[in-house]
Amino acid sequence: MTETNIRIVLPGNQLHLGARVVQIVSSDRPKDLAERACTALRRHSLASVPFAGGSQVLVLGDNPVPPLVEQQGDLLIEMSDTGQPRRLQFAETSEASLMAQLLERCLLMEIERHTTLWSLDSRRIWYEPKPFQVVGDVAAYSRYEVSAISIDSVGVGLAIDVSTAFFTALTVDEFFREDLSRKERAQLNARFELLTARQRGQRGTLLYDSGRRKNKCYFVEFIGGETCATTGKLLISGKNYDSLLQYYQTVNPSLPILGVDSVARVSFDGINRPQRVAAKRLRIRVMNDLVPRQLKQVDKIVPGERCEIIEKFWKRLGDRPLGHLRPRVSNDHWQPRNGRIITISPPSLLFPNSNVLRAPETRSTTEYKKYYHQRRMLLDREGCLRVPPTMTRTLHFAVPKKADPTMVTRLSESVLGNVSRWTRKEMRSDFLEYESVNEAISQLHRTEPGLVIFVFEQDEPETYFKLSYELSKWRLKRITLRVLEEHFARLRQDESDRHRQSNVDRLPRGVRDWLSFVDMNALDVVQKLECVPWGIAEPLNYEAQLAIDVGWDRRHFALSLLICRPEPSRPSFSLETVVQIKTDPKKETINDVIFGDQIVGLFQRAKTGPFDPIRSVLVLRDGRECSGELDVIKASKDKLVHSELLDSNVRLDVVDFHKNSLKAIRMWSRSSSGRVDHEFPGTALLPDERTAILVNTGAPTLHQGTAEPLILVARTDGIKMRHVVSDVHAASQLNYSSPSVGQKLPLVLKRTDEELENRARQEIRRLR
Repeated sequence: MTETNIRIVLPGNQLHLGARVVQIVSSDRPKDLAERACTALRRHSLASVPFAGGSQVLVLGDNPVPPLVEQQGDLLIEMSDTGQPRRLQFAETSEASLMAQLLERCLLMEIERHTTLWSLDSRRIWYEPKPFQVVGDVAAYSRYEVSAISIDSVGVGLAIDVSTAFFTALTVDEFFREDLSRKERAQLNARFELLTARQRGQRGTLLYDSGRRKNKCYFVEFIGGETCATTGKLLISGKNYDSLLQYYQTVNPSLPILGVDSVARVSFDGINRPQRVAAKRLRIRVMNDLVPRQLKQVDKIVPGERCEIIEKFWKRLGDRPLGHLRPRVSNDHWQPRNGRIITISPPSLLFPNSNVLRAPETRSTTEYKKYYHQRRMLLDREGCLRVPPTMTRTLHFAVPKKADPTMVTRLSESVLGNVSRWTRKEMRSDFLEYESVNEAISQLHRTEPGLVIFVFEQDEPETYFKLSYELSKWRLKRITLRVLEEHFARLRQDESDRHRQSNVDRLPRGVRDWLSFVDMNALDVVQKLECVPWGIAEPLNYEAQLAIDVGWDRRHFALSLLICRPEPSRPSFSLETVVQIKTDPKKETINDVIFGDQIVGLFQRAKTGPFDPIRSVLVLRDGRECSGELDVIKASKDKLVHSELLDSNVRLDVVDFHKNSLKAIRMWSRSSSGRVDHEFPGTALLPDERTAILVNTGAPTLHQGTAEPLILVARTDGIKMRHVVSDVHAASQLNYSSPSVGQKLPLVLKRTDEELENRARQEIRRLR
């Protein structure tokens, strides 16, 4: 049976809460005024949420709220009870969401008040005070994410999830010690550069412990020779101090800061200029791909262990996790019933010569593994479904002269062989050896543009940018020499060991890793050649999917259009992707004119010949649809209908798509004996008629960690969420990069993700 990490607030759908309406008065009205008032009320142990458009807040409790005055910098906030008690009832649909928000904040207040956990950049995420494992200079911390969700006809659910965060065991001043030999200092400095990923111009993310709270900040520089006592006069938060030492002694005299302690400059969100802080109060926030090998798997928490950790967390909060005289919470995790769980079978897949890979007959691990495995078998046997007739037959390889020739030959022969087999075209290779990247670029400029597999040494943003900019007319597949050499070294070692052994049936790990590495690169090459390995054999609910995605740094946005409909529709299958620079990287919103032009242009690119107007489009907006985007989409629809690219009666449904569950929700399967295991892919939970929580990976191929669901929220009316999750799950089976396993994202969002990640790598970050 499907089980979630949600616990229902009792008495479920009969829940009711008392609340008070509090008026906010201020000389200035910043956009976040109501949230500032909620923060002030929290310090008085009052849970509240913005209300009535932000001019009021709703405070949980039956007793009148006494008048409060809060000074926040230059802003004076006055709060007074209006004398209007409210009785919130879950049965009232309009009040259920408010109740969920209030109870979430109650739970967060109790965590803050009764545990030793600390928060960083979100009050919904809490960290253990001590690491559970330290390897070298990296420490692993457990962290918990808290959220609430309103579930139709069931009640308010509280969800707690667990994950892992990594910080350095060393502080910043320890990375810049002066009492070491030159060699030791150089090693520590190099290690600091690596852990902060500070390739020229990038900023490392740091944890700053001020003694009272912890903040996220960004590294600017270590000030060698300067100490807390010798900084000179400083202006901090509008007040003057003779030195950084005096500042610490004034605001937190119990903090163990000495005059000789070293100083670093860091930047904080919301503060215009970099600030000086004691370097020993800073630690590096380490990205997962930089942790030591011994810590690589500690964040992969399997369902059974995850369930146990979450249950222990609830026990720490006691019998009244929402506080005294507040509603109780169920002791068990919620197991959805009454049709809230729907199961979706993967689609049958179409290969050349009308070969169809049928969907699994049963929801069993064996059947699903067979389904995944046969995708690759059919690709090897039948080749790609679509191969452009004008596809280049030559793969160019640009490799450093220092690279091992045997290694390069093995790579090229393997990639060439796979691409030839899948495209059914005789492929050729053309080699270019170079001393410098500039030399290679110069030689390629003298060659007719095609596809180049570029092996390069410097895995830095400048190199990515240079290759992408200088070779903009080329299709570019990058491979770093370091990664290639690591795989080849393990291959040679295992091949050598295997020759010395007898009766070895299973390929050694190094050989399997090499084959997987070659496959991954060859599959990427096939996609860059605009081949389609396979399609979907049956009609979907929507003839097209349009993905809209903004990069994490908000510098670019990407659109991807998938047309997938049965033969003989024209076209029956196509995929187009475009990436565009955003005009304002400080905001999530996209410029209306550019946005509309790119949508129209994307559909026009799909019209490469006779074209049947599309009758239904599912628009997936990664994140939350921003103000004005719906109007732009509707205006683009009118233009596309006029151009006969869309049918005049086209159904266009817009859905917010959250790749990472905003509500920290997980799902797993619990057997009748109590065993907890992975849920099957294609399992969806419908908490209400406009929301779906979908698991796309799981039991058959997920052996580490727990599947993280996607959350889909309807933005336009009349959407059947069952149709949405069915098509999203179907598009996730277009898993061209890793055919033998499940894929979390549908193809359109996988493409936008990849393109935006490539653009982010090319960016050269500038220090604030």
